[in-house]
Amino acid sequence: MAKKLATWCELDYAIMSGADIAPLREQAVTELHNLFAWANQTKKGVLLFIDEADAFLASRDGGPMSESLRNALTALLYHTGSSSSRVMLVLATNRPGDLDSAVIDRIDESVQFQLPELSERQLLVNSYFQAFLGQVDSQVSENELKETAKRLDGFSGREISKLMISVQAHMFGSGKNCLEKDLYESVVRHSVKEHAKLTVMARHSTLPTSPKSSFLK
Repeated sequence: MAKKLATWCELDYAIMSGADIAPLREQAVTELHNLFAWANQTKKGVLLFIDEADAFLASRDGGPMSESLRNALTALLYHTGSSSSRVMLVLATNRPGDLDSAVIDRIDESVQFQLPELSERQLLVNSYFQAFLGQVDSQVSENELKETAKRLDGFSGREISKLMISVQAHMFGSGKNCLEKDLYESVVRHSVKEHAKLTVMARHSTLPTSPKSSFLK
C-alpha cells in the first residue's frame, strides 16, 4: 500500500524498520537527522515507510527505555512536528496501542489490514504453492489447495507463505522429487495444529493479537 501511495503522490519511496534504530545506539539521532535532511533535499520528496514502528516509537510511559531510543523518538518527533509537503511518513505496527501518545497525535489517517478472508486465502495458497512448489511434480490437486485455504482461517499471508516453504523443505528433505499428497497433508495438519496452539496462548497472554495496522502522517 505504501509503494502504491508513493507512486500516486509522485514521491520517491524509502523503507526502514524500527528495529534498525536500536543497534545504532548513540548514532541513531544523527542518522535520523541525516535521513530527514536527505528526504527534504530530494527532487520529488519522499514517502518513508517504517515497518515495526513500535520497536522505537513505543510509549515513553510503557516501561524502561534506553536513553538512545528515547533520543531517537524525540528526534523523529522534532522532524514531524508540523505538516510537510516533502516527507510523508507511513508507520506499520501490529501493536498500535504501544505507540507513544505524541506519535499517535501526529497520525492523520489510520488503516487496519484484517487477516485474509477465504477468497484471499485461496489466492495466497495458490500463489505461494506455485512460487515454492510449482516446478516439482505434485500429487496435490487444485481442489485440495481450495480445502487447504478453508482450513487456514486466521492465518496471515506471511504464515501461508511459511507453510508452503515448510512443505517444500519437507519434500526435499524426504529425498523425493515428487510432492506426495500424504506428506503435504501431514505438513498442513501440523501447521494448523501449531497455529491453534499459538492462538490459544496469545488469548491467555497480555500480548495484543490485532492485525497489522498502518498509520499515515
